[in-house]
Amino acid sequence: MIKRCFLISIIFLANAAGSFASDDEELVNNIFMLIYNQQFPEAEMILQTHNDKLEKSSFYFLTLDLNWWKFILSPSEMSSRQYNTLLKTIKSEKNIAAEDNINRLIWLSYQMRFELKRYNFFATAVLHSEIKKVLGEINENGAEYKEGKMKLFRLYNALFKYYDNILNPFFQESKRRARAEALNEIESLAIENSRVVSTLANYFLGKIYLDYEKKPAEGNRHYKILVEKYPHNRLFREMLAMSGK
Repeated sequence: MIKRCFLISIIFLANAAGSFASDDEELVNNIFMLIYNQQFPEAEMILQTHNDKLEKSSFYFLTLDLNWWKFILSPSEMSSRQYNTLLKTIKSEKNIAAEDNINRLIWLSYQMRFELKRYNFFATAVLHSEIKKVLGEINENGAEYKEGKMKLFRLYNALFKYYDNILNPFFQESKRRARAEALNEIESLAIENSRVVSTLANYFLGKIYLDYEKKPAEGNRHYKILVEKYPHNRLFREMLAMSGK
């Protein structure tokens, strides 16, 4: 059960960021780089002073991601309450309406991560079903979204596919093929020129190879890329050292 929940938390770490390669791409990349270099005050200052220049989906993702990093690096009862309040505040906004699937997907993903952190497995199962439904709706209306959003959607789908096929114990050969296909898709996205897409893809590949495929050398390759991009990220350095043993 612990390993299952850990995988789910990895998958939904930041995959809901389906909002990039748009008019605000440069600003998003700058804030994203500060967050992943764990320069939180600087990221927060730019996010607050330039929020009117960001698309709503970009603003939601960056706000939730920034505060999630702060929460997991300094967990406490107070920080847990603060993050829960942030989730409720964002959910209450009209942009999280059911018909706005990208914004809803962002919120659902971070809400699911938070419930896993609280070991609320019933809520997690409900959110998992909702996310699967939203993914299906986005897939049906993919032509409506910009290219950058669809790249994140491809990554999300591949991770979802890998997760579902590692947990189901039946039809082992077909599940193995499905996982291989998912990994190939994530590998292709890891070399995309989008900073957000490539960062997330490399991170997930590192974790999957290290913890589930039992190929630490492959995981190490991806963590080296992340450490080169984000030298101040303590978690990435720790995972690089772990995968290099």
